[in-house]
Amino acid sequence: MNEDNDDKNIPNDNPELITLDKEEKKALREVQSKFLEKEQKEKSEWYNDPGEWAKIKTDYPLLAKYTDAELRRAYLNLNPTILDVFVKTPIGPMILVNLGFMIKDKEFYLDILGFGS
Repeated sequence: MNEDNDDKNIPNDNPELITLDKEEKKALREVQSKFLEKEQKEKSEWYNDPGEWAKIKTDYPLLAKYTDAELRRAYLNLNPTILDVFVKTPIGPMILVNLGFMIKDKEFYLDILGFGS
């Protein structure tokens, strides 16, 4: 069943995925960072609450022209930035550790790549 149609609080009509401009995406990412901790700690699906979207539209007037369902769908389809991937996941530290080992053992890696003496 379509996840969008399961929502009883926000009228949906299966909205199209909206195309946000740069400033609107920035605002939605701020919303995401603001609510992400709440989402993880409380296991809440705040994005299903029309009251939350009303507050967001007040705080971010750029987003006021969209319906709650459109914003909810855009929020749920928001992809992480490359910076988010490196900073907010284990990938960044893992790459730094591996780079540290590669620098420490550079002769070993140069030999493997055929550039050693």
